[in-house]
Amino acid sequence: MAKGGKKMHLDKNKFKPFVLGLGAILLGVFLLSGCATQGYVNQKIAELDGKVGKLSSEVAKIGPLEQKVAKNDQRITALEGKVDGLTKSVGQLQTDVKALQAAQSKESSLVKTSVVHFGLNKWKLTPETTKSLADVVAQVKKTKNYQVVLEGHADRKGSQAYNYKLGEKRAEAVLRYLVANGVNVSQTSLISWGKDQAKGKDKKGRAADRRVEIKLYGIGEK
Repeated sequence: MAKGGKKMHLDKNKFKPFVLGLGAILLGVFLLSGCATQGYVNQKIAELDGKVGKLSSEVAKIGPLEQKVAKNDQRITALEGKVDGLTKSVGQLQTDVKALQAAQSKESSLVKTSVVHFGLNKWKLTPETTKSLADVVAQVKKTKNYQVVLEGHADRKGSQAYNYKLGEKRAEAVLRYLVANGVNVSQTSLISWGKDQAKGKDKKGRAADRRVEIKLYGIGEK
């Protein structure tokens, strides 16, 4: 109310531009705030994308590493198998040596040594070797107090484990022939030397190493 009791009249149309301007300012501030927030979000998303990319790169490296680990595991398993085979070979060799020593510890003397030879990596008997073994059979059957010691040998080529097994197979082939032709198995003993006693350095020497020695010991003839 103005002086003199008169009422003041406000013109709304005069304030209308002011109100509209203030609203525009507030809307601008809100929009700018929204843009700032969106930019922040985009920045964080970009950072996360970068981290995901790095993690994906690291994960991709795991595959080849797992393959290398698997190959190493296979190699370790193969080496363990070889060690196990060598351990068994040594154990068998010790057993064979004891059997040989037991045979020789009796009042005995070496009466005769016969030799049969084998081809490279071979252990099967040939007609030539069986002819030599037939003479051994005849002599053993003629004199019952013989102890027959079969010693298998191999040349220097190849691993110790392989050659030990090869010498054993050769001695076993001779043993099967003797037993099949009338020699009492209780009169026999077997040992494989593998390549321990191999001396051949050339083709001829290596051929001589691939053999089984059949040693006849006369019990009570020492």
